[in-house]
Amino acid sequence: MRSLASRLCLLAASIVVVAGLAIPHRALTQDTPPSTAPARTEAQMRQLLQGAWYLVQPEGTARSRIDQGIERAVGEMNYFLQSVARDQMRANTPLNRRIDIGFEGSSSITVSFDQRFTYTTRPGEAQTFPLPDGSSINVRQYFRDDHFEQYFEATLGRRWSVYRLSDDGQTMTVGATQQGPMMPVPMHFTLDYRQRT
Repeated sequence: MRSLASRLCLLAASIVVVAGLAIPHRALTQDTPPSTAPARTEAQMRQLLQGAWYLVQPEGTARSRIDQGIERAVGEMNYFLQSVARDQMRANTPLNRRIDIGFEGSSSITVSFDQRFTYTTRPGEAQTFPLPDGSSINVRQYFRDDHFEQYFEATLGRRWSVYRLSDDGQTMTVGATQQGPMMPVPMHFTLDYRQRT
């Protein structure tokens, strides 16, 4: 029995590491209420999103939102997996204080997190990026309706982030969700960002 528990813990750790690496990804708290403004075009979204965005919440509050998302996800896991999964998810979910977004005309989208991880892709096309452990992850970045999305997929999990602008275009809310085969409940949280003037 002890051997089975050890193997389950090792499997959970592997899944969480692969699913969470290199993605900023970010606790189902207060999701943005539905917008009353007319939907923006992709051209408008590109213009408004372009530039450097900085975390609005104090770091302690932001980290607490991430931790709440992790706790909701691990709370539904097998008891033997919870501790290992919690530690791995915390270790692999960095708090992004700055997000830089850029567009090269309509041919490429570049998103950089704290000037550490940068992803440049053609809109809607999956591109493979190497991970530090030697594996890889597929990344797609695209516009859907009146928001911007990133989708990350690895062998044992996936993560997606949805970027929504407030009606006045001053606040960008990033909602991040992570799901893997050993996660009955996805890990989800939201953080807010603003550009400095």
